[in-house]
Amino acid sequence: MKRNGYTLIEAIIAFATVSIMTALLLGTVQKVRQTARRVALQNQVRQLSLAVIQIEGNHGLMPIQYEYKNTDASLTVALMSHFCYNIGLLSPDRYSRLPAFVNPSDPSYDFYPDNPSLINLSNDNGNVSFGFNHLIFGTRHNVIDDGRSNTVMCSERYARCGPLVNICLWVGPVFNQDEHGNWVPLTQYSARSAYFADLVYSDVVPVFDPATRTSRGSVPGLTFQPNPRPDVCDPRVLQSSTTSGLVVALMDGSVRTIAPTVAPAVYWSSMTPDKGEVVNLD
Repeated sequence: MKRNGYTLIEAIIAFATVSIMTALLLGTVQKVRQTARRVALQNQVRQLSLAVIQIEGNHGLMPIQYEYKNTDASLTVALMSHFCYNIGLLSPDRYSRLPAFVNPSDPSYDFYPDNPSLINLSNDNGNVSFGFNHLIFGTRHNVIDDGRSNTVMCSERYARCGPLVNICLWVGPVFNQDEHGNWVPLTQYSARSAYFADLVYSDVVPVFDPATRTSRGSVPGLTFQPNPRPDVCDPRVLQSSTTSGLVVALMDGSVRTIAPTVAPAVYWSSMTPDKGEVVNLD
């Protein structure tokens, strides 16, 4: 007598086949999404670098930091004007949520809620997803002696970086409600400038060695952090939003991805504008 339907073994084989095909498809989709995010990030970094180059061309001078003097001549204010943001209408946190300064793949925005009652946003102008090289923009560098194709201008990084800290009053942590009505501990992360390699903020900086004609980090062994959790993020260095590498723009406007395995001497030598090191980030 002929029986209709599948045997148990046939059903198991069919289920296994579908599972394998689904896993392969999901892996492919995930890779496509990661590639799309990386391309979008590279385009953002490129647009920031080209904006700086255009500002320099329009004024005949390299823009400079000046944030501590509260002047409209600063690099970041010039960039806001370039991207057509109305500076007069901005909130006290200035540009921490402006699209040009936010990397959608930056996990720190979701990790640290955006509720001003939970975190201090009042003076966090530098808590943005991109940072500029303080060794160039902290002082007036109209000539990049090392060559524009050998010197890092700007880079991705985490906007909000540092340990999750409970603020205690008398007994236990203080809690408050977030924008969704959930009770969460009050938190505080490190406020930073919109720059990296800035000694004022205790950043790691390159230290030049005349004997080897290379630069090393002021803290041995550190370069950047590949995709760390925001609460173990080190605000003294840069962070990449993926494990594949750090997306940076050079002073000539070109974009590179620095691998996590980069030698510290190559990495830190690429940050200095005038020490004469020879570097290859490719």
